[in-house]
Amino acid sequence: MANIEDSIRRCDKTLERAISAVREIKEHSDPIEYEKSLAQVLDNKDLTLEKIYAGTDYAKDVKKLPLEHRRLLEEQISSYVELKGLMKQTGAEINWSSTAVFSTNKRLEEIAGRYMGFYGKFCMDMLAVEVIHAFTGRKLSKAEEADDKGNALNEKRKYQEALPYFDEAIKLSPKFSLAWINKGIALKNLGRVTEAIACYDHVINNIDKNYRKAWGNKANALLVIGDKDNARRCVDQALKIDPTYQYARNLKMRIG
Repeated sequence: MANIEDSIRRCDKTLERAISAVREIKEHSDPIEYEKSLAQVLDNKDLTLEKIYAGTDYAKDVKKLPLEHRRLLEEQISSYVELKGLMKQTGAEINWSSTAVFSTNKRLEEIAGRYMGFYGKFCMDMLAVEVIHAFTGRKLSKAEEADDKGNALNEKRKYQEALPYFDEAIKLSPKFSLAWINKGIALKNLGRVTEAIACYDHVINNIDKNYRKAWGNKANALLVIGDKDNARRCVDQALKIDPTYQYARNLKMRIG
């Protein structure tokens, strides 16, 4: 029993890192490309323990798993494949900031109630690993290339030169949150703080209300104009979304 429990703990640790990595992937990716990769994941039925854990710290241990543990995981993977079909059918939204992967889709909860609870976390973990595999070696989209060029100029403090690249990225992919954030950063550093805040608000109100960077950067912009009360509220919202978000933690210390 001790061997099985140890295997489960190591497995869970590996998968938790996978979820953290996927949050970063989604946060920095062109949403058009992200949705394509997610669609491929939901279509993928060719899953084995070896394929799921390929490239992770757990890969070597899969072959050494106690038979009971292996059977349990294989049964869960089989059910997970079935559940992915339901997710595609219902268009379930995946909230990577939550341990309840299906909580944002009541219809899916009704259909797949038997998969809820601890199994919901298992499915979220599996999705994370699959999404990482789908993104490995992916070519950048034109929008991502433009955003990268603009961000490189931001880092050199060439903010005015960076703006056209962010506008190009947004034109190619209007819901590309990171391009909106980077544009806001350039505008703030050019002294155009109201326009910067509008960029962050656009993300929050029209794209993703749980995008932590939008709340964090809005808080920073509000501090520039001396609005500590609203800055504090934005920081609190960012930390509610992700309590580990260091940028927001630092801002909270500045605000006091």
